[in-house]
Amino acid sequence: MSAPLDDIASYSALVYALTERHSFVTSSTLALVPIGATLAQLEGCIECRGGIQYDSWEHPEIPALATTFPHHKHIQPSLRDNRVPAPGISFESPNLDVVLEDIRRDWLH
Repeated sequence: MSAPLDDIASYSALVYALTERHSFVTSSTLALVPIGATLAQLEGCIECRGGIQYDSWEHPEIPALATTFPHHKHIQPSLRDNRVPAPGISFESPNLDVVLEDIRRDWLH
């Protein structure tokens, strides 16, 4: 099998099997939409126990997030205001399992 980012079919299998690999994922609305022969757009939301959010929205005004720019995570008690770096997240390889393992290890008890 190809590496997950080598082709859309392999990456699609990785995306849609998320709940099988991570039992704490309560729902997923992820949709992988091809937009060319080698490009696709992934959109949607993954819900897990515990209410943790990650995103790649840029916040250049927050120097503390520069180490993993633009990736970061939102943590309780105020998801909107508490942003911290998200180590291990990049545009170079699939991130879904990295993010979910971080949630399992650090946030779910």
